[in-house]
Amino acid sequence: MDKFPIIMNYNPLQLANVVAQFSRVSLIAQESRRNFTAVFPLHNRYFSNGDKPLVALVKKSGYACLTYAGLDHVLGDEEAVFFDDNVPHSWVMKNCDLEIFYYRQAQGNYTPVCEGNFCLDSYFA
Repeated sequence: MDKFPIIMNYNPLQLANVVAQFSRVSLIAQESRRNFTAVFPLHNRYFSNGDKPLVALVKKSGYACLTYAGLDHVLGDEEAVFFDDNVPHSWVMKNCDLEIFYYRQAQGNYTPVCEGNFCLDSYFA
């Protein structure tokens, strides 16, 4: 099940079920952002050892558009997107209330990405 991004109406149980479909995944951080506005140009993030960074972002309110694999995904209120942070993507966010869950997937049956725009080693040591 490597079809990213996975977009769903947010429900904690449904998100847990999606995450459980991936092996060796652990939650490493969670944050809330309120009235958040930003434009993030095309970027990717990585761990230097090849572990895969996965993210679940829940948009509670505001405007959030994820561009991923060349497609724009405008999230509705109470929608979540689960995606591979190794893959180049961009965001436009305006006045958003967000819940963000950061995961780390230990190396497995995928080609590790060990380079990109932002190394996450120092953020999630």
